Parts: sequence; structure tokens; C-alpha cells
Amino acid sequence: MKRKTTKLIALAIGIFMLVLLLPTAAFAVVVPGDVCEIDGVGYTEFGDALAAVQDGEIKTIKLLDNVTYNEIINIRNRKIIILDLNGYVLDVIVSDNYGVRVRSYSSILLLDPTNGEFNVTGGGIDERSYNVQAVEVTSGSILEVSNVNTADYAAGAIVAWGTNSKVTVYGNVTSNTKDYSRTLDAGYGGEIIVYGDVTSTGLCHAGALVSRVNDFGRGGEITIEGKFTVPPDAVYIIIDEYLLIEKTQADGVPSITKPGYLEYTDGVNFVWVRIPDVKPDPCALGHTFSERIIIKNPTRTDKGEWEIYCEICDILLESGEIDELGIAAVTTDIDCFATIRETEKGSRIWEVTFTVTVTLTDEDGVVVGTDVVEYVIYLDGNNGNLSGSYTFDDGHDLAGYTLVYDIKGNGSNIKTFYIIKN
Repeated sequence: MKRKTTKLIALAIGIFMLVLLLPTAAFAVVVPGDVCEIDGVGYTEFGDALAAVQDGEIKTIKLLDNVTYNEIINIRNRKIIILDLNGYVLDVIVSDNYGVRVRSYSSILLLDPTNGEFNVTGGGIDERSYNVQAVEVTSGSILEVSNVNTADYAAGAIVAWGTNSKVTVYGNVTSNTKDYSRTLDAGYGGEIIVYGDVTSTGLCHAGALVSRVNDFGRGGEITIEGKFTVPPDAVYIIIDEYLLIEKTQADGVPSITKPGYLEYTDGVNFVWVRIPDVKPDPCALGHTFSERIIIKNPTRTDKGEWEIYCEICDILLESGEIDELGIAAVTTDIDCFATIRETEKGSRIWEVTFTVTVTLTDEDGVVVGTDVVEYVIYLDGNNGNLSGSYTFDDGHDLAGYTLVYDIKGNGSNIKTFYIIKN
């Protein structure tokens, strides 16, 4: 009996020693107050979870609460971090360094970009007295984020340098820096994709820069799905940092390789900006809409704008500049002025001459050019006072559209003159 007791004690001591040798993580569990977890191990500080990921590892960090993190996220050495936002928001806010820096074939990926937000605000003057960006991704690394904003003195919002380096922004990029900056900067085969809007305010040298060709002949590539806005005194796009090829918004040409986008390129560096679609929702009552393209209408709107109204309620739904491509099959030449004169057809028959610019598209709906066309129509009137509408015949270039007019005094006072889509 004594011998049996001795064996039991020895066994207990052995188990106790084995327990001491096991890593602490084997017994760690998620408890209230933890903001995130890795493989069931909870962390009260997001930075501790980042530090737990070792070089070369692939780990998923799952948020358990909203997190505001005020330090740089600096990932390198082939680490791959998958963020499971889990419906929460991770806000990285840094004012004197990068917000996120990913290097050396590392990645930060979003498990589900629609289930939460990963927002980065950063950039500014770092400890080396360098102006840095909110986000930097280099050396074949990948980053996915929801939104990117700049701190006060950032050198820009995003830089992606190096072959296969890629930044994807599922929301918007906003740069409001107080220092001259380049909002988006891609080079050496780096790529930036923004699914939302890119808006630059404050001091901005260039909205986008693509430059520096890698060993495989690739420069920088930037794709913007939303609106791309820069201050009036800023350069819209710079192609090649050394040759400084400056592009204005009007320099974009319909892309052959990416239908539906305007392309800015020197052959190796590319910026693509999506041509906006105008597909407004119906009015509150569920009615359909109609498009009005203003030719000459000083009493209703500034010249050079399009308007979309509810057909029944006549409520303005949307409006915009007329030089935005893709809004309709027909846009107008605002510089023209409709003229009318009495004809030999009778004292109440008037000839109206006007011009429009027809937007030409291919079979896929991609804009390929424009053509200015002059039209002449005859309207019934009384002493030069014309009011009503004119529907173009099926065989006419403007078939499917109706001209609405209210003209007084031989064309000297055009109160209303626009085309409406039937």
C-alpha cells in the first residue's frame, strides 16, 4: 500500500511539472474586457495581438469590440494578418508617423470588407523629421482597408511601391494635409485601387502620381472607381516623376483595356478613373425619372448642367456638370444660341436653329468621341412667342427625345429651352 501511494505521488508531481512546461496560451481564454482574439486567446490591447504574430506566420485577429489604436501598425518579414472585423470598427489614428506600414512580402487582409471598418488616419513628420504618408506598402506587400485619411502634415494618403505591392481601399480616400502632397503614389509595379471617392483638399501638389518602372517594365497603376477631386491649383495627375508629364482631367481618353474608364498613361504608368453613371433612384412616390439636358436656360439653372426630374412631380432628383461623360446619349453645346425667324411658310411658322453635341459610344456603351450637329425645326408661333414641346420622329437623330421650349421675342429672350428624354 505504501508503494502504491509513492507511485501516485510521483505521477502527480510529473503531471504538475508537465503543466508548468506548457505555454501560457494553452490555458488562455477570451474574457470580458478583451478587445480582440487570436485562435481563442484574448487580448485587452490590440498592440499585444499584433506583437503576438511572429515572422512568417499567418494569423487571424478577430475584433471583439471597437478599437481606437494610436500607434503605427508596422508589419514586415512575411507576416500575414487577416482581420476579422466581426462587425466592429478599428480606427488607427496617428499624427506623427505612418498609420500603417506593410513591408517585406507581408499582408494585412480583410476577412469580410462589408462586416465592419478598418480606417486609417496617419502621416506627418516622423522621428526622422521626414514627411510620411498615412499608408505605405512596399516590397511585394498587400494591404486592404476601409477608408484612408491624412493627418495635418502628411506627405500624402497612400504610397504603393514595388512589384506586386498593392493597396485596396473599399471606401474613400481623403487628403486634407497642410503640406504639399501627392494623394496617391504608385510606382515600380505598385498598384492602388480605390472603390470610393478620392478627395484632395488643403495643400495638394498632385492628386495622383504614377512613376518609376520596375525590372519587368511596369510602372505604377491607380484605379479610382468613384469621384476624383483635387484643388483648382493642384495637378490632376503626374505621369513619370522625372519627366513630370502633367495631365488635366480633360486629358483622359476612353480606355480600350478597361472599358468604362478614362485612361491617363505614358504606356507604362496608368491611372484609370471610372466614367460616372447617372442612375438616380425614383422619387419618394416611386415615379420614374426623365433626363433634361440644358441647352439655353438662364432662368432655371446655370448653363452647362444636366438635370434629372421626376416625370410626374417635376421634382429635381439630381444634377451635375454637363461635361461628365456617360449621363445620356445626347449632351449639348452650351455655347450655341437658338435662333428663330419667320419663314415663307406663313406668319405663324418659325424656323428654329440649334446645335447639340452628340456623344458617340461603341456597342458596349463606352464613349469614343463627340460630334457637333446643327438642327433646324419649324414651330407654330404667334409674333415670335413660342411655347410648347416638339417630339422628334423615329427616323431623326434625336428620336426618343422631346424639345421643350418657351421663347419670346424672336429669340431674344429664351425662357426655357431643353431636351427631355422620352
